[in-house]
Amino acid sequence: MRIFKDKYVDKKTGEKRKSQRYTIDFSDHNGFRHRVAGLTAKRQTQTLADNIEALISCKISGQRPDPELQRWLEGVTSGLLTKFASWGLIDSQRVGHTKLLKLHLGEYEAELKAKGKSQIHVQKTISRCKAIFKGCRFSYLRDIDPSAVIRHLARMRDEDKSAASTRNHFLTAIKCFCNWAVRNGRLSINPLRHVSKEKAEAKQRGILLPEQFQKLITDTFSKNIDRLRIPAVERCLLYALVGATGLRKKEIVALKWEHLKLDESQSCVILPGTKTKNKETARQPLPPQVSGLFAKYKEQGGITDDMKVFPNVKYRINTAELVRQDLKAAELKNIDFEGREIDFHSLRNSFISFLANSDTPFKAVQTLARHSDPKLTYNVYARTFEGTERKAVAGLPVVDLSSFAAMGAMSASTELADNHSATYSAICLPQNGNQPDLTGFMGGVSKEVESASNAQETAFSGVSGGIPEVGLEPTPCCQDGILNPARLPIPPLRHKGSSNNCF
Repeated sequence: MRIFKDKYVDKKTGEKRKSQRYTIDFSDHNGFRHRVAGLTAKRQTQTLADNIEALISCKISGQRPDPELQRWLEGVTSGLLTKFASWGLIDSQRVGHTKLLKLHLGEYEAELKAKGKSQIHVQKTISRCKAIFKGCRFSYLRDIDPSAVIRHLARMRDEDKSAASTRNHFLTAIKCFCNWAVRNGRLSINPLRHVSKEKAEAKQRGILLPEQFQKLITDTFSKNIDRLRIPAVERCLLYALVGATGLRKKEIVALKWEHLKLDESQSCVILPGTKTKNKETARQPLPPQVSGLFAKYKEQGGITDDMKVFPNVKYRINTAELVRQDLKAAELKNIDFEGREIDFHSLRNSFISFLANSDTPFKAVQTLARHSDPKLTYNVYARTFEGTERKAVAGLPVVDLSSFAAMGAMSASTELADNHSATYSAICLPQNGNQPDLTGFMGGVSKEVESASNAQETAFSGVSGGIPEVGLEPTPCCQDGILNPARLPIPPLRHKGSSNNCF
């Protein structure tokens, strides 16, 4: 390998001159000689020559370039990469490193579609990558910088007020794109491999109480007003089905009549795994009222199995705004009793809450919610209605407390005597050698002893049927010395609602 300044003939004067740039002359792995234009500085040209020589050595030995040489290749101009590829020094795919990001993104989109990814997934992934490329001003693969991406996500948080989960979706999209570029040899390593997601808590959505859920459907049907080009009848069926099955928006959009089994005995919704979130077949039982409603609607409408159940409900429609408008028309608040916002996904939360406030076993609620973790079911989705706790307490076993009444009174008297002893020691014993003044103290002790005696008599009288009222209603809670928890006066809960079931 030789570095020199080439000579040329000046066309104006005819004199021979030296070029300002250096030239690198070398032989490749096949023994062919090539020349590459260097730089005006000899040291920088020598560095370029050393990297070319290292690349030839890797090709001869059959080894991959080390990380340092990989990073150098990522910064090489497109013209020089094209020469290296034509000489066989690098893979032709690496030449694509100099292509614009939008061209790489087009090939990435085509591969996602070829793998059978849903149209919604592809659209969201590509749009999120484009948004980050535009916000960070990335034009080429070599421009992707983790610091710039982090700053862009911070702007989304501060300026756009986006949620942490939304920012994580954007980060996931561009990291998947970089992983694809690495697999295809367009990048040596993923530059965003060390950028981690934010800790995002699930959004706490509000729920509808059973009577509110019923009012939403009946008022929507009675007013008969189209909203977002969706007829009132279709919206009523939509709300009823989500409230009875907990289906998600994506699953609702893909639902066809062939997925509804409207048999009188075992009516259910069977949705294939290609349409569900967890990629597993969903089998959700239908209440008789809901299955009968859909069966009648299908019979009267002349509907076939290959048709969609909700043809006017598209994924791009703002279903949250749709629910808010119907809530307002039904004179219902768009927040629940805990102040949480109600949107379309709140119907799924309501479905799970309806089950959780009934006698349904925990495992059955988790199964119907189609959650792998019961913590998600009960910590995020399920809410407790007013009266549920009271009903649970009323179901406790009846306990006979008559044998413990005397023991409780004796313990109280003993504790009172110990308190008197401690008080007497603290007050009456001389502190400075003088005799204490006991005037008035004995009178107070006498009153406490009399009070303890009365308390003991009251406690023993409970054995024969009495009970202290303790400031509560005088309704007796004991009969024949047996405590009945159902008759205990319980303070009201802080939320207003109902414990009736949805269906």
